[in-house]
Amino acid sequence: AGFEPKCETYCAVIRSYSRHCLVPEAIDLFNEMKTSGVEPNVVVYGVLIDMFAETGNVEEALHYSNLLEQSGISPNHIVLTSLIKAYSKFNSWKEAQDLYSRMNDMDGGPDIIASNAMLNLYAKLEMVTEAKEIFDSLRRNSRADAVSYTTMAYLYKSMGLLSESIRITHKLQKSGLLFDCASCNAVMACYGAKGNLRDCAELVHQMVLANIPPDASTF
Repeated sequence: AGFEPKCETYCAVIRSYSRHCLVPEAIDLFNEMKTSGVEPNVVVYGVLIDMFAETGNVEEALHYSNLLEQSGISPNHIVLTSLIKAYSKFNSWKEAQDLYSRMNDMDGGPDIIASNAMLNLYAKLEMVTEAKEIFDSLRRNSRADAVSYTTMAYLYKSMGLLSESIRITHKLQKSGLLFDCASCNAVMACYGAKGNLRDCAELVHQMVLANIPPDASTF
């Protein structure tokens, strides 16, 4: 029609490619965008970085992060969170920790997604002290969600600290954050490991009352 696509238009299509895991198409369109003289913004770079982070391609995620900074754009919370996710897939906790510390110096500090990503990474590596520090900070600021609680509960369970695991699950139930099947299953797994079958049965009853359909993991 004779119109020149703007940055927002390119971004919409690149995002669509990213959601459908069409990596070559997303990169081709990004290169076409640059060739056409349209400068990518932080959202475009963020989409590409997150796309590679989700596929575990840390090198490419870092490549586009470097391009972003070379263009004079400061990475935002979304970009840094994506990089943390990329590092977490390879258990690179030091690199992820550096980025998380960097977010602490930004307005608003780390968001819940970044915090849970770090929490999950520490839990995978059974770094209890570091995980507890983040979890306690989230609770103090009333920002802990069901993912935060279940991650900590699973960590304590995997370490054989069943009493601590049960204590966290009780707090999760009292928090009112149990509104999906995955969270309920996580709580039941902790109860089951401790042999608290009555608590498991009561939670199933609560799921029925709350109209939360059980899945195969529940059974």
